[in-house]
Amino acid sequence: MKLPCGAWAGSTFLLVSISALVVGCTTTEVSQVRPASTEKIIGLVWTLERPGHWETPNALVECPDGLQHTEKDNYYAMEKSVREDLGNKFGHRWFRGPNGENSSAVPWAIKDVLPFKEVQSEVSFGFDLDGTQDGRQTPLTCGHQKFRDAAGDGLVDNQLYRVMGCTKGWRSTGAAAGYRMMEFPHYPQNRILIEISKVNDEMNDDLVEVVFYKGMDPLPKTADGQFLPGLSQRVDTRNPVIARTSGSIAEGVLSIEPVDLATFPYRWNTRTGTRDWYDMHFTLKLTDDGAVGLLGGYQDLENYWLMYRRGLAVSVDNSAWSPPSMYAATVRLADGHRDPVTGQCTAISSALKVEAVRAFIVHPPESFNAAQFALRGY
Repeated sequence: MKLPCGAWAGSTFLLVSISALVVGCTTTEVSQVRPASTEKIIGLVWTLERPGHWETPNALVECPDGLQHTEKDNYYAMEKSVREDLGNKFGHRWFRGPNGENSSAVPWAIKDVLPFKEVQSEVSFGFDLDGTQDGRQTPLTCGHQKFRDAAGDGLVDNQLYRVMGCTKGWRSTGAAAGYRMMEFPHYPQNRILIEISKVNDEMNDDLVEVVFYKGMDPLPKTADGQFLPGLSQRVDTRNPVIARTSGSIAEGVLSIEPVDLATFPYRWNTRTGTRDWYDMHFTLKLTDDGAVGLLGGYQDLENYWLMYRRGLAVSVDNSAWSPPSMYAATVRLADGHRDPVTGQCTAISSALKVEAVRAFIVHPPESFNAAQFALRGY
């Protein structure tokens, strides 16, 4: 049986093996078929995130004055008569504002007695966000002290490390950081997918496309606690795309073009919300099974504090810090998204260490609506 000469136009599938069967197709016609694209797609799902803090044993370098005073420390540092009066009126020590304000819910209403212990390190992880060499004020940023980059040469911005780095609970072995590392992979609200497309060479590629999605599937582990690579992860189309940008790969490291605003879904300590990152930067060292990297930018302070304010004050005790002191420090040290009218910065530079495993990113049909998601138990 004769096959039409145009039967395989636009495809190279089995072209060589069937060429002897095709009658009437000339060599010229075969040579006009375009070769298949060599571009590939790399899919990743985040498995871990933790604060981008630079730490030394026992915090001797970054916290020479010791770790942060706690909520309880500040309560008992108040005059006994004041404590007794607050206790008679409002009961628990968490309600230590002048009108019984909860120290976690309304931290600005309280001024702590004990001094705040700010990080003294000259080194940090992060990115150069303001483009200056001295941290001077610009039309978009507030003046601040820059850090030397712990991962290489140059200067970086990470004011949230300056605030949190001496807090016991948010150090790498602390309760809050540990709980976050446990909770992040357990809840689908935190499922972040990264799709890198138009990749011609995983080691060096001048231009790739990068999209961050909200995912919806579990993160299975092996018996020894390692996350399994190579599984399917579906995009949760009920949520908007988190960020879309371009990037490049150099010596196996992905770098993206900064994103003006990226809104990540977020669950921590039973609280759900979002994290808004302005001027988001991202680098990722690709491996055969996954990736490790750093995300940074300016975190919106209102959303950042909303997560704490909606939670239980008991988490403050477990993490060994005091909300009024911490809140005052974030406002004082905020360095990004400067309000042109007030001059006050409304976001703070920060960084997160992230890890991921390779995954196959699955895009449900556009017609797949919320009702269909619910019927399938998603």
